[in-house]
Amino acid sequence: LLSVTSASALAHEMAEVAKLTGHHTSTVLDAIYVPESGCALSIGEERALICWLRRDNGHFWPSISQLLPHVPTAIEFNAPTRTLFVGLDNGTILNYQLSEDYNSMQLQRTIPAHGGRVSAIKVDMERQWLLSCARDKSFAVHNILGGSLIARHRTDAWFSTIEYDSASQNAFAGDFRGNIHVLKLAADGKITSNNVLSGHSGSIRCLLWSAASGFLFSGSFDKNIVGWDIGGQKGRMLEFCYHTDNVQGLVYLPDTRELVSCDENSVVVWNMTAERKESPEWAESDVCQLCGDPFMWNFSMMWAKKQMGSRQHHCRNCGKAVCAKCAPEQTTYPAMGFERPVPMCKECYPTITPDMKQTLMRELKQHKRFVNMRAVPGSDLVLTIGKDNAITIWRLADFINTSSSGAPAAAAAAPAKAQPRTVAAVGLPVTQQTTKPSLLDLVSE
Repeated sequence: LLSVTSASALAHEMAEVAKLTGHHTSTVLDAIYVPESGCALSIGEERALICWLRRDNGHFWPSISQLLPHVPTAIEFNAPTRTLFVGLDNGTILNYQLSEDYNSMQLQRTIPAHGGRVSAIKVDMERQWLLSCARDKSFAVHNILGGSLIARHRTDAWFSTIEYDSASQNAFAGDFRGNIHVLKLAADGKITSNNVLSGHSGSIRCLLWSAASGFLFSGSFDKNIVGWDIGGQKGRMLEFCYHTDNVQGLVYLPDTRELVSCDENSVVVWNMTAERKESPEWAESDVCQLCGDPFMWNFSMMWAKKQMGSRQHHCRNCGKAVCAKCAPEQTTYPAMGFERPVPMCKECYPTITPDMKQTLMRELKQHKRFVNMRAVPGSDLVLTIGKDNAITIWRLADFINTSSSGAPAAAAAAPAKAQPRTVAAVGLPVTQQTTKPSLLDLVSE
């Protein structure tokens, strides 16, 4: 029913601690690992909720296998209280209490939280808040003790994921249009929408708030990652462009100040100690801003010049709108997050020196295809779910200080650990960003 694989001996691969396979009969949708209890919880498309326990011989075996009334779509667990929340496809959230030995669990209450599939769940046990978002286009706060609704926020798009900073009581909710809603929760749980961040062209797949760096990281189906400098109060939006598939998971390593991201084909480690720059806003123009030739929609100038219009390109360094002949070259520019070649205009291309092309990331070549990745709080472990439905627990420490083939190490030594920062997004009106949003309004109190 299950196999456990020891640490991998292959160079430049993550150290595999354990693998849980063989019990789910359909797609594994999400999983959580609790190292202090030697317990893992997983949900599958076959409506199964499974609790795995590490036995004395080091192997994991299912101690609980529960058939749920509907397909589970989200899971959240509070280890100190052994309280489990499972969101279902029909909008219901089930609240379970696990026994001390993790061999049984009791259903405490059924919460009719939403009118559509529950996308994500977070809990604030100190305030007894249950936070959830769903495909009914709403973000809701319920009372954990009684299951009553405290507040609800609606928008015009499905919500896909949430992240929460309990210190500042700010929630970040990503939607299917690529927007991130910054929501402030008052002491009574009431919701105020502070801002809407727009930096993606695809739906938000994952969000990660890092108090150590002061960044909110977002991964999207547009294959890109954006770092929003919220806690640092510098108003920056940094891009990380390398993945060739949808970004499936994000993990931040505070000791080395590195960001780990994954898609189905690769795992990438980004150096966050290096000096990074914002990419410029893209200019809007009907003509090439270097040679003056019209673009293909500028019919009046095309007729006047008796020439065909050109396709518009944007220089990734200066942001100018240029034609193909004025942007003949492509190059990487890691300081702006472009780890693959991007267009540069003929004025900017000569200014990019070989030193400026030095990579600021490392790629882990691995043989598994990941569809989910999450950090294990309080440890150096990461949990992944593979395309093959294998739940794997990894130790990243052996990989972080080793450069992979074809990419030099990002940093020679680990810097000092950063102090946690809190989010300052409070009491601001909603502003819908369009191209390159500034966070200066967001981070000022």
